[in-house]
Amino acid sequence: MVKIENYIPEKHAGMLDVFLREVYPNPDYVMHSPRFLRWQYLENPFNETGEYTLKLVISGNEIIGQMGIIPVRVRLPDGGIVTGAYPVNLIVRKQAAPGFGALLMRDLLRTCDLVVNPGSSLAGLKICVGLGMRDAGFLHRYLRLVNPELAARLCSGDSLPPGLVFNADTDVGDATDSDRLPDRIPAAENIPFHAASIMRNRDYLLWRYQNHPAFDYRFLTAGAGSALLVYRLEAVLSHEVSVCRIVDYMGNLDALPGLINALTSSLNDQEIALVDFFSSVEIPQAVLENAGLVCETPDAENRFASLFQPLDFRKLAIRLLVGGKHADSCNLDVYVTKGDSDQDRPNSARLVENRA
Repeated sequence: MVKIENYIPEKHAGMLDVFLREVYPNPDYVMHSPRFLRWQYLENPFNETGEYTLKLVISGNEIIGQMGIIPVRVRLPDGGIVTGAYPVNLIVRKQAAPGFGALLMRDLLRTCDLVVNPGSSLAGLKICVGLGMRDAGFLHRYLRLVNPELAARLCSGDSLPPGLVFNADTDVGDATDSDRLPDRIPAAENIPFHAASIMRNRDYLLWRYQNHPAFDYRFLTAGAGSALLVYRLEAVLSHEVSVCRIVDYMGNLDALPGLINALTSSLNDQEIALVDFFSSVEIPQAVLENAGLVCETPDAENRFASLFQPLDFRKLAIRLLVGGKHADSCNLDVYVTKGDSDQDRPNSARLVENRA
């Protein structure tokens, strides 16, 4: 008999460990961390169930499949608030009968108003499209050089890609940098585009960034909290260089250039190669020029790696899938950054447990 249950550590931890070791050969994979599971699937402020939102497909005494759900609230372009979710870590044993992955996704699409899936695998893409989810294209990746010599080490070719800006405007404006979420931040619905977006309220930002179990995020604010930029520094594995990853942005888009300039100015005396920022919504060219940002061509022969643990050039872009009964009402316009879903997550369970 096959059944679907929410993960309960006291009941399923042993079975889950066996399953994960089969489907993820790396024994240090982050889902082996109890602390990470608790943070991602239980402590999320949008999780109102009081249970882990990790679904397990169980046959007898074995787990044969799983899918994590990150519940959110979504504000639609017309101002309406609906339930939303990110599906993550959908995987089924090869020996299992086909259809369990589709069963888990179908149930989520039935119960949730808007399902947003960035970074789907090819197998996940086939399942999601087969269930009626729509392909909204790829996230744009915006880049700014900090140190050209260091950046060249992260390139697939022998030289830097053309068009990158190094000496951009250094007018930093009024910016404040902190490791704590400031008291004054943009309202949850204040995103820089007319698009659907998760409600980035204070509870969510505290959970997602300040209380993250592995990463140290920093908060850069403009003026009196009119804009908020969230970033972290990431050391490239086996290379003496780091990158700066902007994972979220809220507020007035006009404030972005000043915050980008303030950020890069603060990085000049560090071993930082470049700054990158992923956004599903295209940033206007005038703002890009003022911020010294260039949109990357993902399939270019000479490009920067987008994965750094280790350096990996194989992943070209982050695909975005959108489904649910409100997918049409938002016209597939959903504001997604690298901070959404699990696109910015640790790989190592030891990193999480040692930090705890």
